[in-house]
Amino acid sequence: MIFLLFFQSSVFSQEKGTEWETSNFETQEIQTGDSKKSLVIKNADQIYYSEEKDSTGYTTAELYGNVYILYEEKRIFADEITIKFFDQSIKELVASGNIIIETDKNITIGKLLFLYPETKKGLIYSAETYNKPYFIRGEYFKFLGENKLIVKDTEFTNCEFQLPHYALGANKSWIYKDDMDMFFGFHIKVGEDPIFYFPFMYRSYYGTGLITALGNENGVGFFLNNTYQTKGQSYTLKLMIDHYQKTGEYLGLEHTRSDIGTLTLKTALVYDRHVKYEGTEFKNFFEEVSGEGPVSGRSLRYKMDIAFDKTLLSGDNFLGLTTSIKGSWFEPTDPYLTSQFESRRMDTFDIKKILFPEDSPSSLAGSFASGSGLGRKMDFAINSSFLGFTLSVTGNLNYNMSKTDNEENAKNRYKPDYYKNYKSSSTFPSINISRPFSLFDPIALIFDPASFGEGNSITFPFNLSTAAAYTKTKGYDTSGKLTSETINESLNLNFTSPLTFNFKPFSVSLPFGINNGNQINYNKSYSNSILSNDYKKNTYTFTFNSPFNFAIDEKAYKIAFNFPVSTSYTLNKQKTAFSTSTNTSSLDASATYNSKSTSLGGTAQFDFFKEYEYLLTSLTTNITYSSSEKYGENIIDDIQKGKTKNYTYTASLSFLKSSFSLSTSSNLSDNTAKESRKGPLNLNFSTSLIPNITIQDSFSYDRFLKENKSNNLSINSSIATRIFITDNFWINSLSFNTSWNRSYQDYKSNYLSYSFSMNFNYTKFWQFSLVSSGSNNKLYYYTKKVDESIRRDFWKDLYKSVKLWSIEDRQNTYFKMSSFGFNIKHDLHKWMLELSSTFTPKIERNGAFYFESSFLFKLTLTELPSLNPTEVKKTFGQQ
Repeated sequence: MIFLLFFQSSVFSQEKGTEWETSNFETQEIQTGDSKKSLVIKNADQIYYSEEKDSTGYTTAELYGNVYILYEEKRIFADEITIKFFDQSIKELVASGNIIIETDKNITIGKLLFLYPETKKGLIYSAETYNKPYFIRGEYFKFLGENKLIVKDTEFTNCEFQLPHYALGANKSWIYKDDMDMFFGFHIKVGEDPIFYFPFMYRSYYGTGLITALGNENGVGFFLNNTYQTKGQSYTLKLMIDHYQKTGEYLGLEHTRSDIGTLTLKTALVYDRHVKYEGTEFKNFFEEVSGEGPVSGRSLRYKMDIAFDKTLLSGDNFLGLTTSIKGSWFEPTDPYLTSQFESRRMDTFDIKKILFPEDSPSSLAGSFASGSGLGRKMDFAINSSFLGFTLSVTGNLNYNMSKTDNEENAKNRYKPDYYKNYKSSSTFPSINISRPFSLFDPIALIFDPASFGEGNSITFPFNLSTAAAYTKTKGYDTSGKLTSETINESLNLNFTSPLTFNFKPFSVSLPFGINNGNQINYNKSYSNSILSNDYKKNTYTFTFNSPFNFAIDEKAYKIAFNFPVSTSYTLNKQKTAFSTSTNTSSLDASATYNSKSTSLGGTAQFDFFKEYEYLLTSLTTNITYSSSEKYGENIIDDIQKGKTKNYTYTASLSFLKSSFSLSTSSNLSDNTAKESRKGPLNLNFSTSLIPNITIQDSFSYDRFLKENKSNNLSINSSIATRIFITDNFWINSLSFNTSWNRSYQDYKSNYLSYSFSMNFNYTKFWQFSLVSSGSNNKLYYYTKKVDESIRRDFWKDLYKSVKLWSIEDRQNTYFKMSSFGFNIKHDLHKWMLELSSTFTPKIERNGAFYFESSFLFKLTLTELPSLNPTEVKKTFGQQ
């Protein structure tokens, strides 16, 4: 029921056609029913009311001069308002002159208003409104109920100027609140000039609406991408409908659901347009076949990609049982579909691909040069856990896609390349089961943890874990014949018992551990489906770990020691049941042996003055040793034993924000060449003592040849904080990096590289950045290593490299500029203008010098960044 207001007799005279001066006017509110539908007159210079009905049965109230009324949630201001009543109900409200309609959320102004309260319809001419963050203007706003709006000659902008710097517009707009928007004659304007026009635009509030993108590539011609996306509480949907001038039509669907588990569906259908070159033009490809008549060069291709995952049991039962299933299926008809169509798609408008198509035609065949690749694939998995056990059962079937001449596999039998899914491998079943056991902690059984004091503890847990696996795999050739069959069985037991003491500031740990593993491999190989080899291989591994860690960690200093210890034994045994080879015993003997490996080490760390940044001193030393060898009745000489023995030594010191490190290694293995036994001696130095500058040097000495090997020096300077030169000029960032690499053994390999970057502002509206990099790979020309007649001066050569105005000097210097870039940004009130340029010097074999250039011009609407045009690049010829 709609409750309306009428004017009380105490306000209006009973005499027909009476006027009142309202100098003593008081706010009047007259209503019946719900107060939410009230009409309140807050102000008017004059009020005229007549109870005499017109020919249609209406009575009229007229308000003049500075009129201000409240209706529902609206505050309406106007020069004059006429209200028509029928049986004490308001049927029409007409306002004119300086109209302002305010609500708590927006404000609308106009020149003429028609409002029909019962139907919630209305019309306002020369309308403007602010609906945060946008200003909206139109020749008229037509309201069709509370949720529908029609606007003629619409403009949307968040620029507050009466003539905005930019605007989105449409000749006519249909806006359905929380449902959809439609626009005819959609355009983007900068100032008063349109820069983009599209005849129709649609937007759905339940999805993206149909987004149309237009592009151009020399390989596929003009193409049109149409994308629709939407999502609900438990699903997403993406629909793609494309047209490519030279390759055909594409229909794609991507869909996910979470209400039935997790389902992902990706499918595509392609209707090819086969074309060929005639000169420089692409034309439809038709081929006359004797007795068949003309046949179009079109074919239908598809792909299907489905994945499903669902949890069946979540563990809320007495066994704590959880169970989930997974499965997937991928089915392609040929390997080109993705690269030909899907990788080219655009979901947004791309001005680059329209104005600057690729200079070189794209390959119509896509990226599948080898002629074979991933084909059909199916897999599944069942995962479960119960009573602490974890169980998984998986399987898969894989196919390779390759070319075939069999016309039965052709989607278009007049096209020469056909493809078929050939069985490649299968795995079924693959079973894994594991279970960890926390046995007991004797310390927790004997002592109360609180008795050690706050922050102190002693732990000695005994833990055991076990894992078993079984996997069966088969391999096939391209004809589908069995080529191999492998069964892997494994059983692993792992026992750990880490003893840990933590009594501030002391800590000690002994993480003792034993691992026992047994793996059995059954291997069969076939030739033309006939068994050629059948053997069994058993591998047994025993590993023992018992490192020792000790630390004292005080506020001012820290002392720590670490001694890792690890020993591993492996037994390998092979038994051949059948082989086409005449000497199976030699095969078994070479694969039957035992091996052992040992790893030892020690690390000591001393930290002092921890609370001081510059005085912090740290000394660390480390030594490691590792060895391994094979043994057994089949190992008869040193070569078969393969003994290895390696040492590494490291020492480092840091002080005053500087660090020094010394390291070397030795390889004393039996089969190591003499010149490789002594590793190089490496000395490294690094300091950042000087603010904003880091110096690093790495020196290497050849211990075998007893001579210097190499030295690498780098200096990096960086200022990342703002530095004001004047009030209107400041540097945002500045960096310079140079690296000098010297070889004492090959002086011709010495080189120098450098880079420079600077970012600065001139007022807040202009920002500039400059980057440059280069290198010199012929430093020996500045030394006495070369004849004086061809020797050069380092600084003169460097100066020539920066003489951009002289091509001859740049060609005749060994300092080669690798890249040069300059960028300008200008703030244009809501817009950001950006011009970037990069130059990469190139020298042809004939000595010709030129810049390979890249230019980017970008105009960004800062508050609507999705409208940015993409990068436009162009390569210019020789300069």
